[in-house]
Amino acid sequence: MNLDFYSVCLLFNNYMKFKGYCAKDCLPLDSGVFPTTFTPSGGPNLALQFFNNDSLRKSACINQPVFRYWDVRNVGDWSHLSFFNMLVACSFGETTRIELIRDFHTLFVNYYGVDPDMLIGSYFGGGVVNNLTLSMDMEMQEIYNSLGITSIATCAGLEKECFVANLVEPVGGPRAEIFVDLRDERSPINSFVEFLDLQNRGLIIELFTHVRYDHYVKANGDKLALIPAHKHVDAAGFSPQRLLMVIEGVDKIANISLFGDLRDILQKSTICDPEKETIVCDHIRGLTLLTLQNVVGNLSGRKKRSKRSQLNNYGRSFGSAFSDLGLGDCVLDDLIDESVSMFLPVFPEYERSRDMVHNILKPKIMQYV
Repeated sequence: MNLDFYSVCLLFNNYMKFKGYCAKDCLPLDSGVFPTTFTPSGGPNLALQFFNNDSLRKSACINQPVFRYWDVRNVGDWSHLSFFNMLVACSFGETTRIELIRDFHTLFVNYYGVDPDMLIGSYFGGGVVNNLTLSMDMEMQEIYNSLGITSIATCAGLEKECFVANLVEPVGGPRAEIFVDLRDERSPINSFVEFLDLQNRGLIIELFTHVRYDHYVKANGDKLALIPAHKHVDAAGFSPQRLLMVIEGVDKIANISLFGDLRDILQKSTICDPEKETIVCDHIRGLTLLTLQNVVGNLSGRKKRSKRSQLNNYGRSFGSAFSDLGLGDCVLDDLIDESVSMFLPVFPEYERSRDMVHNILKPKIMQYV
């Protein structure tokens, strides 16, 4: 199927609007909803809005650029980016949970051409999370069964995998995911430990995430408290960058078509290092959008977990990879220029900010090279 990044996003938007979801504007990367980090997800802001004032009624969809500082160290492997998009739909009660998941299943299978026989689902297996004893998510298991998706329960001891409760998102709840099985010969997976091993080896790839937000998450230093919200929001979404790996049949996310022009610029280097090239392609887009949104140069704070600290770590990671590839000023100019151009189909107003990005971002980056 001949789909590029922008057509994947447009198809999602048109399909969800056809299904009755209301399109919402995305958050800036520096959002007050996430005071300790840049926006890492598309669902929590809508869930928090619904919990706090109950003003949202109609199911909504959003194309949200996100930045995840905890994945900066993973960029360069086969599947991780630190800056990417999340195409998310949320139900505030108007759309049932099974309808929401079925809408995404139809989108993947009938419109994006994903083979339904390759799908594997995970769901929350119940247990103790942050001193709360929670039940197994039997409803999600039944939804998978109704869609013909093989599924496996996640372990409560692996909270990152099965339950959203962390220091940066203000709401949380049980997580479910759908994966694509890339094995030539698919056989039953007998345990979640085996499941994680296959994922780490690149034999299954996460495609889709669903969270039933039903708890407030309150952080006190490094400790978390989960407080029942007495109502819930179902949020589901996927990364179009990750989907392109499946559609285009590439074995590394750096090889998707979206990064083609950036990779061509990096051919000016005489050093071949795919891991460093992936870091440069990923980071330059995130740094460019942060600059376009007037974040670079306007952050304060000295705490280890401050946004300023995260931005500096991001810049150092880029600078190190850029230096290791032996690249110079002219290549940096080309990378910035191409990154601005990549945002124009969605944010055409950024064209007039092109010179500003060069003037602010280039000196900042050169501090780290």
